[in-house]
Formats: sequence, C-alpha cells, structure tokens
Amino acid sequence: MLWRNQVIAAAFAAVFLVSDTPISQAEQLNAGAILNNMSAVERFTYLSGVIEGLAHARFVADGGATGRACLHAWFYDTPESRRKLEAAFARYPNEYAAPIILALTKRQCGGS
Repeated sequence: MLWRNQVIAAAFAAVFLVSDTPISQAEQLNAGAILNNMSAVERFTYLSGVIEGLAHARFVADGGATGRACLHAWFYDTPESRRKLEAAFARYPNEYAAPIILALTKRQCGGS
C-alpha cells in the first residue's frame, strides 16, 4: 500500500516538473487528460516518471532489483506496453493514471 501512494505522489510531481500545466488543471489530472492534452513527448516523460517511481518503490519493498528490472523492461523495452497503457487510458478516462499503470504492471511484474 505504501508504494502505491508513492506512485501517485510521483505521478503528480512529474506533471509539475515536465509540463506547463497549471496547478488547478493538474489537480484534475486523469487518464483522459494525459491521453488527450499531453503531446507524445510530454506523455512519455510523465509515464516514465510514474514508472521510475514504481520501480524505486519496488526496489525498496523487495529489497532487490528484480521488480525494478521487470518494470523497466516492461515499459522501456516493450512498445506494446505503452500501447496497452494508452488503450487503458482511453477505456478509463476519468480514473487517475497511477492506479491504471499499477494494475497493468502488476499483471506483468507482480508486487503488492
């Protein structure tokens, strides 16, 4: 549960660091906004931030690099994974992105 909260915090932090999105809009950030309002570069940067937050949290929770390596391979080495993310965002546009990402990565890489 702790690392899930860390992921959500990392996701919001990524928005503030890589986007010109005002805070009032960022507070309403959901999967639809990411998919429809971010350029491909902004979306990749945002998603990379979430993945890095997940990967670090997994490293800490697992006490090793196995989960982190799986998350990195899933996102960076498998273009199909990014297409799955975008399809899930389109299917659940009103949900926050981090739980969607968490659900998809959990299927591939496990974790709690």
